[in-house]
Amino acid sequence: MFPLLLAAAVVTGPITGGDRGQAFGAMPAAELSRTSYVEHEFFVSGTATAFKPSGVLTTDGRWTVAAESTADFKVRMLVRRPADDKRFNGIVVMEWLNVTALAEGATDFMQMQELLVREGYAWVGVGAQAAGVNSPRSGVKDWDKSRYASLVHPGDAYSYDIFSQASQVLRRPNAPQILSGLTARKIIATGRSQSGFRLVTYINAIHPTTRLFDGYLIHSRGANASGFKAEGLARDTENPCRRALRFAATSMRPSSTCRPKAIWSPCALISRINRPSLTVDAGRSRGRPTRKRRDGSPKCRRRWTWDRAAKIR
Repeated sequence: MFPLLLAAAVVTGPITGGDRGQAFGAMPAAELSRTSYVEHEFFVSGTATAFKPSGVLTTDGRWTVAAESTADFKVRMLVRRPADDKRFNGIVVMEWLNVTALAEGATDFMQMQELLVREGYAWVGVGAQAAGVNSPRSGVKDWDKSRYASLVHPGDAYSYDIFSQASQVLRRPNAPQILSGLTARKIIATGRSQSGFRLVTYINAIHPTTRLFDGYLIHSRGANASGFKAEGLARDTENPCRRALRFAATSMRPSSTCRPKAIWSPCALISRINRPSLTVDAGRSRGRPTRKRRDGSPKCRRRWTWDRAAKIR
């Protein structure tokens, strides 16, 4: 399997101005002050590649893909980091912003915020999907026509490469000061629900050839993976993706008989990710409420062990 060649994306920013004078989904100024965090918005632009399967998408999650087409893109990246450089712990959590509501939502950040702020993580939200940019009224281009007029999204077929290029710019030594001079030791990708669907396909097909992320947190997803051509939650009509996720045999094994379908707090999970190339699947929701203890943690009779959590192959 040959490495995929990533184009060099261009970063501009910090972005200011616009009709509303703030970024879409911006944290309130009072909250930034309380947490001692700063927030900046950047635009990432370049040429993205769409992929097609090179064979049958089997249930073992070992998929091979080839480049199919390219298109220009320009999307936004929202960055939150500690105001004091000394508080940064060296880990960036990069979230695939959720667009199920046809708007870019930081659904994982809302649940992780307490942990991220307490431990000094940097957080980056990436608008990788078309609905968050192009949707009438709710998409960013309509929400602030002045600020986001230049954004371009060619479709979700290009979302995987857009997400890769967003990660790549954080690792370039000569990149614009997205993190204001801070160095990211590790980058963890996270996505919830529809974004989790997308990350399953990303892990199976794209990660083995790029290896841009040091870990993944897949949170509250359905049973299937996203397609390579279909928009949003739709599946490809030809060669549809199976639900498999690339795990080694010992990955995320329970210490005894705790059911893997239990829904776990992403904050509890991500706080234990301290090794490269570790994948955590936070479970598939079935529409049932999650029972919790008094301290707010999920109620399960046995807990996961992490000593043998396997790396992605």
